[in-house]
Amino acid sequence: MRQKLGLDGREIAIRNAAAYDRIAPRFAQIHGALPEDIRQAAEEFMSRLPKDSQILDVGCGHGRDMAWFESLGYSVTGIDCSAGMLAEAKKRVTGLLLHAEFTEYSPPANSVDGIWCNASLLHIPRRMLSAVLREFRLWARPNAVFFASMKRGSGEAWREVEYMPGTFRFFAYHDPQRFEALLRKAGWVPVWRRSPADVDWIHFICSKSPEGS
Repeated sequence: MRQKLGLDGREIAIRNAAAYDRIAPRFAQIHGALPEDIRQAAEEFMSRLPKDSQILDVGCGHGRDMAWFESLGYSVTGIDCSAGMLAEAKKRVTGLLLHAEFTEYSPPANSVDGIWCNASLLHIPRRMLSAVLREFRLWARPNAVFFASMKRGSGEAWREVEYMPGTFRFFAYHDPQRFEALLRKAGWVPVWRRSPADVDWIHFICSKSPEGS
């Protein structure tokens, strides 16, 4: 079920956080295992990072991906707007967890080697995404690597959680060409892409473009 609501970016973030607070335990149970396509993307992501890299997991949720990176020796900081999801993450990870909306989070410039955004940017309104991608570039060190996964499609909608009737999350959809254009305009150079026509997800790995390019 879809529900269309006219809300600004801050209201959307607040409502999404509340939705994830409600579903956190069940969500963590359902999404406990790392899917094979995400594992492959993560291995490609890691292959482009030095072993001592600092990774920022933006929208870390219940900590599944963060825990996987930690198990391989990486230093990871997780950030999420949902206190409920971070409570689940604390059961799985040892690294720093930050409770914040990442559109309002400001780490030092040029401080992050890898930015991992698995199924998190899809909650950003389309009109705000370019600014977020530019902000990520400011956080990133030279030669930093950035992963993003998005839902294929067009438009925006509030979608009801199947296992939690009455609870809605906001989603923004993108086609691969449009999303790639946004990445390039924000100063990210796609170096790996997976967007099979028969699946809903699109995955990109990018490197930080040189200044002035």
